[in-house]
Amino acid sequence: METSLKVQTFFMMDENFLCEVEKEFGAAAQLAARVGGPLLLWTSRREEKRLAAGKTYEPPTFLERRNWEVSPEL
Repeated sequence: METSLKVQTFFMMDENFLCEVEKEFGAAAQLAARVGGPLLLWTSRREEKRLAAGKTYEPPTFLERRNWEVSPEL
């Protein structure tokens, strides 16, 4: 019961904050919140699945070898 009340209070505070921001910045904030929020949620979930599958941002490792010729002994 107490946890549910805390969660509900948090969401009410979040909603109040969103209303204040929308009043301050107008339609641009509303558009960004309505479109950008779900888009960021979707991309973060997609990224989480990608990383869980073992994909990384590291480029494939390669070894570039030069000077294959044996140098003459002095």
